Amino acid sequence: MNIIFKVIYNRCLGCFVVASELAKGISKSQTGTEGGLTVPTEQVSKSNLSPFVLRSLVASIALLIGGQAFADTCDISGGSGGTNGGSIGVSGAIACGLINNAYGGNSSAVGFSNDANGTNSSAFGYDNSAMASNSSAFGYSNNANASNSSALGNSNTVTGAGTYSSAIGAYSNVQSQYAVALGAGNSSTNGARIGTGADGSVAIGRDAAVANNAQNAIAMGVSSRANVSDSEAIGHNATANNQYSVALGTDSVADRNNSVSVGSSTRQRQIINVAEGTADTDAVNLKQLNDKVRFYGVNSSTITDVNYYGGGATGASALALGLSARASGFESASVGVGNTASGVRSMAMGYGNIANNASSTALGFQNNNGAIAGSFSSALGYNNKALSNLSSAVGSNNTASGDMSSAVGFNNKAAGEYSSAGGSYSAAIGSSSVAQGASTGVEYTYTTNSSGSVDTINGIAIETMAQSLSGFPWGLNPSNITSINGNSSLSTEAKLAFIDAVLNGGNIALADNSSVFGVSSQAIAAGSSAIGYNSLADEENTISVGRSGLEKRITNVAAGIADTNAVNFAQLNSLVGVLGGSFNASGVYTAPTYVIQSNNYNTVGSAFTAIDTKLTSLQTQLDAGGTAGKSAYEIAADNGFIGTESEWLASLQGAKGDTGAVGATGAKGDTGAVGATGTQGDTGAVGATGAKGDTGAVGATGAQG
Repeated sequence: MNIIFKVIYNRCLGCFVVASELAKGISKSQTGTEGGLTVPTEQVSKSNLSPFVLRSLVASIALLIGGQAFADTCDISGGSGGTNGGSIGVSGAIACGLINNAYGGNSSAVGFSNDANGTNSSAFGYDNSAMASNSSAFGYSNNANASNSSALGNSNTVTGAGTYSSAIGAYSNVQSQYAVALGAGNSSTNGARIGTGADGSVAIGRDAAVANNAQNAIAMGVSSRANVSDSEAIGHNATANNQYSVALGTDSVADRNNSVSVGSSTRQRQIINVAEGTADTDAVNLKQLNDKVRFYGVNSSTITDVNYYGGGATGASALALGLSARASGFESASVGVGNTASGVRSMAMGYGNIANNASSTALGFQNNNGAIAGSFSSALGYNNKALSNLSSAVGSNNTASGDMSSAVGFNNKAAGEYSSAGGSYSAAIGSSSVAQGASTGVEYTYTTNSSGSVDTINGIAIETMAQSLSGFPWGLNPSNITSINGNSSLSTEAKLAFIDAVLNGGNIALADNSSVFGVSSQAIAAGSSAIGYNSLADEENTISVGRSGLEKRITNVAAGIADTNAVNFAQLNSLVGVLGGSFNASGVYTAPTYVIQSNNYNTVGSAFTAIDTKLTSLQTQLDAGGTAGKSAYEIAADNGFIGTESEWLASLQGAKGDTGAVGATGAKGDTGAVGATGTQGDTGAVGATGAKGDTGAVGATGAQG
């Protein structure tokens, strides 16, 4: 029976406590470092302990765990065959319960089968081990094997490398220092655990794990994994694989350095309720983004495109915007679909454009500034090519292959340097040539030589490698033309321009400094100009408005006033009229007729020749000295005049005519000059007496006498 043995004053509790008749103790004077509690080892069998003793042990452990303090010694006896409980404690230590060992200085082993072997260590519960200094093991089968470590709960372990670490819960395991593992596993394989070399790490949750050498890492959540140093995995099955990465949420994976992941490649998540960013490194929300790109949109479901995630911008300071856009040149820009900007500071915009050269531009649809060194070139429109430096091709299917050349319109080609081709199917081949105008479609003529080879096209001489061009003109190509108009040094692009213009009835400026303005015309001589439809300028420094057999009038010509001015028809007709000729309504000239000594002459030259002949004859006679002729008076007398010579002369004077009518009154003359000033007049009479004036003011008073 349980009899109260006595009432004892407990200095730790500061009150009196009841001691059982079964308890033993030391005298009051033996408290302190000499007060160890011992239980004989031969009496440790559980069968030797009565239920009452076990209940007393449980009650004692419960009081200890509940924060109660006991007397300095604990000695438990009971059961048959023994008087002690089998616990061992060194000086200054406490071993209380069954099979407890407190071998460390100031250590405590309380419960059943606990070991507190480290200095200042504590092992409380069942089968716990606190093996290092300042270590603590509380609960069931916990092991705190490193100094300053703690193992609390069920089957938790801190290995010898885990100084200042804690394993809490069930089957948690820590193998590194300054680490914490907190979880609830049901075996050693699925508790929270921290590997070796993972100093300063934290694992919280069932099967949460920090990998070996993953220092300062955090794994928080069921089956979370922090696999590298300074990584964080928070959430069920979250995984952080890279340094300074953070994985947030179930199944999230952080697989890039310095990244935060809220999902994985197969599980994406929205981040909601995000405030607007205000600093450079703040996240922006959808509203902020929409405000910036409200007028810009790209819609594509392609996820393997070269520009997916901006992969198309490979050049320094380059911009690639759109599907399959590529910007590989320094400070280049590619905007649209399938554009390529590979030249330094080049720009390709639209669809399928290529800007290969420095500072080149390709805008529109499938424009190409070429693989030749076409720096500062521009191709705008559809399928244009600007192939040389400072060249430009604008419109559709135009090619500017000469340096500083330009081709504008449809299917024009400017092959000469400084050349310009505009309209449709115009070809400017010569240096500084100009071809502007329209084409007429397929309109050409050609001749062949005795061997059957084509030797002229539209009057322009060509030489070919083949004796004949089978299937002309479709067999005509740059490879079988050796010269055009005697020029054997033309480029392939120049030959292409010639062929294209010939076969489509376009204008051709073939020679240097030549120009064509019109339709299906050619200028093939240096410095020549062909104007109008089907004109040919084949002489140097001339202007042609037609060709042999196809002459044309030039109308609305002003009258020429300088020596080198053209004259118009009116000026010419006036001159012809003076000379006796004329033009009819159709412009046909009628020559004059000059009659000299009964002979007709139709040109001024022939008439003057006849006159010159007669004058020469007369001069010859004079030089020969003939007889003197009679005077006019003598001739008159011979013809019947009677009188003197004076009378004859007077007779030649006609009678005085009648007086003419009075002429009209003349216009009024100008006003005469102002006359001189007259002499002074006499003195005038005296005027009338004036009216009486007002009374004057009173004078001042005189001085007193």
